[in-house]
Amino acid sequence: MTQETAPPRLGKDRVAPWLFRAALIALALSALATLAGRFGQLAWPLELASHFAVQLLAIQAIATALLVKAGRQRLAAAFLPFAVVNLLLIAPSLLAPAWRAEAAGGPTRLTVMAANLHFEQHRSDLLQAEIARIDPDVILLIEPVADYYGDNSPLRRTHPYVIFHKDGAGTGLMMASRIPWERATTLTLSTTYSPSIYATFCPTPERGPAGCADVLGVHPISPLGAKRSQMRDAELRAIAEFVASRQPERFVVMGDFNTTPWSVRFSEFLDRSRLSDAPAGRGLAATWLSKNPLLGLPIDHILVGRDIQVLDQEVGADIGAEHYPISAQLAF
Repeated sequence: MTQETAPPRLGKDRVAPWLFRAALIALALSALATLAGRFGQLAWPLELASHFAVQLLAIQAIATALLVKAGRQRLAAAFLPFAVVNLLLIAPSLLAPAWRAEAAGGPTRLTVMAANLHFEQHRSDLLQAEIARIDPDVILLIEPVADYYGDNSPLRRTHPYVIFHKDGAGTGLMMASRIPWERATTLTLSTTYSPSIYATFCPTPERGPAGCADVLGVHPISPLGAKRSQMRDAELRAIAEFVASRQPERFVVMGDFNTTPWSVRFSEFLDRSRLSDAPAGRGLAATWLSKNPLLGLPIDHILVGRDIQVLDQEVGADIGAEHYPISAQLAF
């Protein structure tokens, strides 16, 4: 008499039971986080979830593969829409916008750079090496130490036009340029927290207004907690309204926005300001906590108006701070 072999149980012979359960739990939690992020305007914890679209997509891809290997294709398919949502969110960072690629670059060139130094938490030698490599016309330094904006700053040898503002919370902004500005001033666009620096540059003054661009350096507060999140949102609205009230087509807004491109607040900002995300198409490189692939987020941005073409943009090298510098070569 022959002994029949029992059919293997799916999920056990192909994938260890504990790993199958872990994948299922990961898919359920990542689906909830994905859904929460799409309702970020309702509460700050939901908005925080939206910033991790890349991490959520990676979790969903791995967990889905495990479920498929376990023979649970239908169960894996049930979670697929949530992965598609995250894929659609990050797609613009992988594909340059069509209108930007088709725009005709003007003869005027301007290279801009922004870096959050977080005071002493950076290395001056690495920062200076990065500035020398990028060779920017305009530099925005966020939370700089006095060594950079003081009269004896080595930066003044190459970028002699400097404006600085320190806010009541002890943080600050400085903008340094190697070309003279037509005007430069500090602004308090919102009563909640952070100042901004607003300057107009005309690298080719013989072209008149066509050879000029407005540059705004910003640093909204980090949204850690309900109150700070409301303050950050108010600052983003104020910045967007300021840009939209002028000529957004020739505007450059750069700095540490404390929000990622896939946040609903970032989308609202672009709609209000009528600007474009210059890093679109640059990839998924993080600018904050970049050394940690599990937590790194792209929260530093360079945004431009429709009359400005982005010739190149990049996330720079490590300067010893939590943030990596960003830069863009612009034409108008």
